[in-house]
Amino acid sequence: MTQESTIGKSREVANDAKDYLEMRVKHASKDEKLAAVFDIDEMSLSNWEVMFGCGFCSYPSQTKLYPNAQGSAIIPILELFNYAREIGVAVFFITGRQNAQREATIKNLTYAGYSSWADLVMQPDGNKKPAREFKSHDRQLIEEKGYHILLNIGDQVSDLAGCCEERVFKVPNPFYLVN
Repeated sequence: MTQESTIGKSREVANDAKDYLEMRVKHASKDEKLAAVFDIDEMSLSNWEVMFGCGFCSYPSQTKLYPNAQGSAIIPILELFNYAREIGVAVFFITGRQNAQREATIKNLTYAGYSSWADLVMQPDGNKKPAREFKSHDRQLIEEKGYHILLNIGDQVSDLAGCCEERVFKVPNPFYLVN
């Protein structure tokens, strides 16, 4: 799968998610706190240049070799993000990135065009739990704040596993697989 075909598939998924949000928001009650959950790496931001630059080395190696790397926005996902915000859906990022990367992640998301999200949920430094566990738990915490998660969108099955959303949307990631 080429980078271009991956973007094309991401557009298809983002369009389906946008249609779902549009339909669902029309039928929501006025007091409902609606939310969407987005993953970051290879979903909201592309790390293609860094991955290519290091020969598709591991993520820890990427962060050591390129500590100030800036991923670029995946445009169809940025458009979905902006649409969700425009129609009153709070957007949460849940990522496997650890808290030590918080400042760089906020800077990168902002630089790429993502702004005014509800929260950026990162993992404690040294976290060893699998994504399918911590991401489900993090979505539960969002629901405990009174939000109803309409959609959860990510590039890994582990981003989408577990509880708490009405609908999941998976974008392609031809580069790696996370448990």
